[in-house]
Amino acid sequence: MMRTPRTGPPKRPCGGSDPHTAGREVEPMRKTTTTDRLWICRNAMKKVWGSQSEPQDPLREWRAKMSPLKAAVLGLSLAAFPWFVMAGDFVGQASIIDGDTIEIRGERIRLTGMDAPESRQLCHDAAGRPWRCGQQAALALDAMVARRPVVCTVEGTDRYGRVLAACAVGGRDLAGWMIKNGWAVAYYDRLDRHSAAERDARTAGRGIWAGTFQRPEDWRRQN
Repeated sequence: MMRTPRTGPPKRPCGGSDPHTAGREVEPMRKTTTTDRLWICRNAMKKVWGSQSEPQDPLREWRAKMSPLKAAVLGLSLAAFPWFVMAGDFVGQASIIDGDTIEIRGERIRLTGMDAPESRQLCHDAAGRPWRCGQQAALALDAMVARRPVVCTVEGTDRYGRVLAACAVGGRDLAGWMIKNGWAVAYYDRLDRHSAAERDARTAGRGIWAGTFQRPEDWRRQN
């Protein structure tokens, strides 16, 4: 049986009838591709509903809504930066206890790999005159930190229960800086991180190396 050719307007890509072409002859449409159909449907939706009602990207909307929240969280984090503890490490504003000990949020932290003169310890300059090297070492450390955030990586605890940590300010290791400037000596430096800095300070006669001094561990045994 021979099928009668279909007459009338071709089927619309989006389905439904077109009131503008009803009852009129329409030129046969070329074969449409998937891309054609998508664009025609999109344009048809624009005409009927307006551009404001186009389907929105949910991920884009979520990002737009989350951005202010992320900014607020970041602002609060920066405002609270003077102290927080994360993943076993300490980050925050530090108080200087002495030349090799700091405190962050009530936690005493002993800087590893170095030993500074004790607070009451005296050293002698090149002329043999005594000076308070322990106090000056603490002041030097305080000037270096300058109320900037200190980042400490915990390495253990000592026999007094203090946290042992390698600490830095602005990416610069505090122990290395103190030793290189002659305000401390290398101490239990198992990884040999600071021996070169100590030699440099001794050769240049910086800080306590400008005269004579008793190593802090020896001074503690006698005092």
